[in-house]
Amino acid sequence: MYHLYDNTIKSDRILLEGTASNKVSMMPKFYSKDWYTVFVERTDTSQDLTNNTQMKFDYIFFFDEKDLDKRIEAYKAIYPNMKLSKKSYPSAIDVMLRELNPRNANEYIEIWKTNSTD
Repeated sequence: MYHLYDNTIKSDRILLEGTASNKVSMMPKFYSKDWYTVFVERTDTSQDLTNNTQMKFDYIFFFDEKDLDKRIEAYKAIYPNMKLSKKSYPSAIDVMLRELNPRNANEYIEIWKTNSTD
């Protein structure tokens, strides 16, 4: 979320794409400096790709590396100008916390800008 701290979008609309593991983590809004961010989760492959056909997303957060290329390509059909914005790897502290408590989320996330506002 800190990656979005200085962006110029007034109220981000973010799709959390977690179909690889059927889950997504709760996003800490305070790191983005924007309490009005709208998050929509997609954790089941039976859900529509957009999950909300009325909403255009500013970013898509892809959780987990499983089938990542295939999932990204599916969204490029909807957002042909998608660009990779950030690859977020677990930090050393994240890895240590995961070893101490396996219930702790320790995941790879790719942030893609959809250019829906351009």
